[in-house]
This record gives sequence, structure tokens and C-alpha cells, in this order.
Amino acid sequence: MVFMKKILHRVVLPFFIFCSIVLISSNYFSIAFNTTASLEGSVFLIDKTTLPKRGDIAAFTPPAGNLNTSKRGYLSTSPFLKIAMGVANDEVIITDTEVFINGNYLGPIHTETATGTVLVTTKSGLVPSKHYFMGSTHAGSYDSRYASIGYISEGLVIGRAIRLY
Repeated sequence: MVFMKKILHRVVLPFFIFCSIVLISSNYFSIAFNTTASLEGSVFLIDKTTLPKRGDIAAFTPPAGNLNTSKRGYLSTSPFLKIAMGVANDEVIITDTEVFINGNYLGPIHTETATGTVLVTTKSGLVPSKHYFMGSTHAGSYDSRYASIGYISEGLVIGRAIRLY
């Protein structure tokens, strides 16, 4: 009986607790690494239970088929981390050189990447229902200002990201 109690306390319970933590964390939380200069911070906790609000950092999967990640240095399995700069019904104005959200300057527009790939801008207008305009104030950020990213639907959002380091 004492032997069984020791096994229960030293093996079974820790194993059960470990499995519970892994299951909870994989369903509700994950860790993401920022590999670009577009946001401050390197390590982020993603809360998969919470959609971002305007101004929150969000983790999302870029639209499939619209992004050649290998040419931009991103890991194909890494989520994008950007700020939810615009939410449904916010006004986005994109000129030849600048982006504004609800009249506030976001940043410049570039016509091509550093490697010469042509960048097409997203169309001006209202952010659609259940979509986000994801961006950054970093001048070289590859984000919703470009059509290959565009407005991000809630279905592509993994969750709200919280900077850890």
C-alpha cells in the first residue's frame, strides 16, 4: 500500500498535472516569437481565448496563397504579430505614399520590397465586419497596408498577444 501511494504521488499525479497543463496551454495559450523589427519584443504569449481590440497586439495567420514567406524571411509556421490598428467600420485611407486610419497617420507606403518585389496596396475604405486592419508604426512593416495581407478576418486571428520579453 505504501509503495502504491509513493507511485501515485511521485509518478501518476505529476504526470496527470503535466498532461493537464499541456492540454490547457495548447488549447488556450501558446508562445510566439517575433522575428522582425516591426514590433518591440521577441517573445509573446498568445491568449487564444481573446480577440484583440483596437490597439492590442494580435497573432494571426497571413492569408493563404497570398504570401511567399520564404522571400521575406518569415518562418512559414510562425504567426504574424501586428497591432490591431483598425477594427470593423474604421476608415482606412491609402494614398500613393501614406496610410491613415480614422484620420490618424499610420505610416508610409512602399512600392516594392528591399528585394524588388512589387507591392500592391490594399484599397481604401471601411474595415469590413469581423475584420481587422493589422499594422505597425514601423516604416518597413509588411502588414494590411499591402493587398497580399489585406484586411484580416477573425477566422485568421489566433488571439491577443501579450509581450513577455
